[in-house]
Parts: sequence; C-alpha cells; structure tokens
Amino acid sequence: MLSTMSHTIAIVEDDPDQRLNYQEAMEKKGFTVRAFAERAEAQSSLTEEAPDLVILDIMLGNEVDGGFQLCRELLARHPRLPVLFLTERIDEIDQISGLRLGAWDYQPKPISLAYLGERVASACIRVS
Repeated sequence: MLSTMSHTIAIVEDDPDQRLNYQEAMEKKGFTVRAFAERAEAQSSLTEEAPDLVILDIMLGNEVDGGFQLCRELLARHPRLPVLFLTERIDEIDQISGLRLGAWDYQPKPISLAYLGERVASACIRVS
C-alpha cells in the first residue's frame, strides 16, 4: 500500500464545493492538501515550494485559460511536477493543449472521487 502521508497535493479549483470535495477525498486517502481558489494565489504559493502533484482546473474565475497559464508557470519552474487537469472542458483540442503543456493526465468533470484518488496515488508512486 502507498504511504501517502509524505505526499502533498495542491488543488486549484475556483468552485468552493468542488474544491472542498476534492480536498476531503484526498485527505481521506492520507494526502496533505493545499487548496487554492485562484491562479495568482496558487502561483505565489507553489512557485517556490512545489507539491508532489497538482490537480488543476482550466477555467479559474474570470480567467478562461488560467489553469493552462498556471501549468506553464509551474512546469517552467518544476519540470517533473505531475499536473492532472480536472475540468469540464472536454473538447479534444483542450485535452491536446493540456497534454502538450506537459500535463501528466487530463480528466473530465464530473469524476468519481474514488477514481480521482487512485489516479493521484498512481502518480505519487511514479514520483516517489
């Protein structure tokens, strides 16, 4: 079994209910969670000290591509950081754009919290 206690997950999601649901699900799996509502807040906190994985929405508040921008900024600083896009934007062009930016995975909303937990755990195993 994966020891998740040493793994920190950052969640960047502007919807407070979804953010809380993801946070609680990850904490139940034993992850330490840092949750953010907006790109600027996440960027200032995560640029210097990277988590083990970032769960990132694309649309953040009034920034239609805020998640893409944050992904670019984080990976420029931390090239091996696993980024999992979790978004309602499911068009193939968005998926391709996310993966071309360097994202590790791209999942559509809504998502089973159990499945999300397993995807995150599998990424943490790869970076351990």
